[in-house]
Amino acid sequence: MTSLTQILVGEELQFATWLDILDCQYTTKCNDRPLPSVLDYPDSFNDVEFQETSFNKINEHATWQLGFVYTHDNGAFAKLAMAPLLSDVLGSLRAAQNAPSQQAYLEVGNSVLNIHSGHDTTVMPVLAALGVWDGVWSPFASMLLIESFSHDSGHVFRIVYNGAVLTGSFAGCEGEELCDLEILINFLAEFALADRGK
Repeated sequence: MTSLTQILVGEELQFATWLDILDCQYTTKCNDRPLPSVLDYPDSFNDVEFQETSFNKINEHATWQLGFVYTHDNGAFAKLAMAPLLSDVLGSLRAAQNAPSQQAYLEVGNSVLNIHSGHDTTVMPVLAALGVWDGVWSPFASMLLIESFSHDSGHVFRIVYNGAVLTGSFAGCEGEELCDLEILINFLAEFALADRGK
């Protein structure tokens, strides 16, 4: 078994970053191409054996390394990096909250559905900025939904990630599936600016 240090300073992958190696190993494996010999990924193994592979160790290390940046200091980096994107989300949420009806909301040119697309390294910092990331690398084709609803008690929101409702993990909404939209709007208003310099 090869250690992570041997992989990093070895001949085959010398000077590559952990994120580059992670990206390379997944791309290579997903395209059914042979991995460099220093990376082990057996054809058949159980969960215990997989935990010991360099493939898994690189995945865990790169996730920890990036996750530390995303979550450090209450997600400061993630909030800064995702501020313009979350500013767009904030604008849509405010428009929905302020509209007297769905018809009025649509009449001024608002959309019922707003779609943003990004890579795993967009999804994870958005989750970290919201304080709901579980520290696991986002799988391929992940989907994050921030939904807002007009409800009997006012406007509410829900956060859904790959089918799992995360609203109850959001600060101020502990244990709830639907939560007061004002809580999310106030949270985003603290940092979600289109211009990071302001």
